[in-house]
Amino acid sequence: MIPVAIVDDGEADRYLVKRRLSRSGKFQELIEFTSGDRFLEEFLYGPPPIYTRSSPLLVLMDINMPGRDGFQTVEEFSARLSESPRSDNTLIVMYTSSLNDQDQERAREIHTVRGYLEKPMRNDSIEQILRLYSAYCEG
Repeated sequence: MIPVAIVDDGEADRYLVKRRLSRSGKFQELIEFTSGDRFLEEFLYGPPPIYTRSSPLLVLMDINMPGRDGFQTVEEFSARLSESPRSDNTLIVMYTSSLNDQDQERAREIHTVRGYLEKPMRNDSIEQILRLYSAYCEG
């Protein structure tokens, strides 16, 4: 079972992701964060998360959020993780409604971002996530 977290300020988007992933039967219970700051606080500064110890954590990161956006969150996460004794066992996929070519290009330029999914989540999105996750694990 794949551990997964979603960082998205949209309640409806988080709900849809939760339903789609749970229907597939391949994902653990979704851990939800309503902002980039909450994700950083809990993941980087909280107790070591149990869900990152055995299998890589899949993080679905929204781009457009109030406060720290998804790109700023990923950049801060990467910078802090490089200073931390914790190992990076995280697969980050941008999950957004943005069809902006510049956003897609920026996501490709960030080495910790492994994919880009468009909202809303569809059945083929699950297949794409599973391919990305499998490739990440094979490494």
